[in-house]
Amino acid sequence: MKYAYKVVNGKGRYSSGEIESESRDNVIHSLLSQGYSIVSLRVMKSKREINLWPGFSKVDNRSLMAATRQMAAMTGAGMPLLQVLSVLERQKHKPVLGAAFMAVKRDISEGLALWKALQKHPGVFSNVYVNLVRAGEEGGILGQVLEELCLFLEREQKISSKVKSASIYPCFVAVFAVAVMVFLLIFIMPSFTNLFQASDLELPLPTRMVMSFSRFILENGLLVSAALIFSLILARIFSATRGGGMLLDRMFLRLPLIGRTITKLTTARFARTMGALLAAGIPLIPALEAAEGVAGNSVLGETIARARLNITRGGSISGPLEETGVFDSISIQMIAAGEMTGSLDKMMIKLAVYCDQEAHFAIDVLLATLEPLLIIIAASLVGFIVAATMLPIFQLSTTLN
Repeated sequence: MKYAYKVVNGKGRYSSGEIESESRDNVIHSLLSQGYSIVSLRVMKSKREINLWPGFSKVDNRSLMAATRQMAAMTGAGMPLLQVLSVLERQKHKPVLGAAFMAVKRDISEGLALWKALQKHPGVFSNVYVNLVRAGEEGGILGQVLEELCLFLEREQKISSKVKSASIYPCFVAVFAVAVMVFLLIFIMPSFTNLFQASDLELPLPTRMVMSFSRFILENGLLVSAALIFSLILARIFSATRGGGMLLDRMFLRLPLIGRTITKLTTARFARTMGALLAAGIPLIPALEAAEGVAGNSVLGETIARARLNITRGGSISGPLEETGVFDSISIQMIAAGEMTGSLDKMMIKLAVYCDQEAHFAIDVLLATLEPLLIIIAASLVGFIVAATMLPIFQLSTTLN
């Protein structure tokens, strides 16, 4: 398996590269033995592993939450783990999830620990999921940790549902506006074009613009459609690369209103992850490493990596987080207070609750601004096409009179 790493030497000079090894632990040992401090370490995906449509191969949060709740109930009732997994592998309506539990059961029957078996399926079980299960398994409190994991997934589901429901209406308005414009340009405008050309009138500029655009769509419709699909595929591949993902995430964070909403959502996810991991007994540095992968934003993930590096040098978490400017002052102060009082896990949970509330408020503000803005834009574009169509008719009517 190939790993991509970013390290810093004793003189503070950064370097990066790729290394092939059988396990992550071997890579860490190799880099540390050379005197490097590890900034980031991730498994590299081959080109054929780039998934253009990830929704078809991943398990949705709701299904995983339901399966985890069943696992917690059966484990708490004293059922053997292999028997629990035998029940969970019968997920006929979710074949990906059922296949994952089947593979986990096979690995456990061969002597592998549960968390290590789950770790083999990153598309189904996140780093946080695996680390929480590991803490429960090693501490002998697996049932308790699974209950906490259910609450964690439930909070994530609420935020995800809020975002999805908030985006339905704006998407509907945008799709409807595009559909109306395409209908007018393809089916309505060509009928009037013949009439206008036969009238020998000097057409207004808006009419000439709409006629030219309509003609272009009719003559190059297939080419335009192919170009759009190809652009979407290229954008997906570009966003899957490290540099492309970083560039897009940084751009989204700088957008007005949208950037604030994304910041609150990612901060809440980071804080909730850290609070759950620390409360389960995971040490700070491994907890930060797990939080890098679930932040949902590569810029924030890079920030967390710098914070982790700072801790290995005897520094604090809040310092590097403040320097990046991604986190707001209240979040930084709450994290710093948690470090000073030795209650970072509780403070992280409080920060997650605060950011959840702020994220809900930011989504409401975004919707209150976006909905009328989309309606105005859609009405303006459709109105422009209708006006461009009607102006020559009025002009022709005046000439005949």
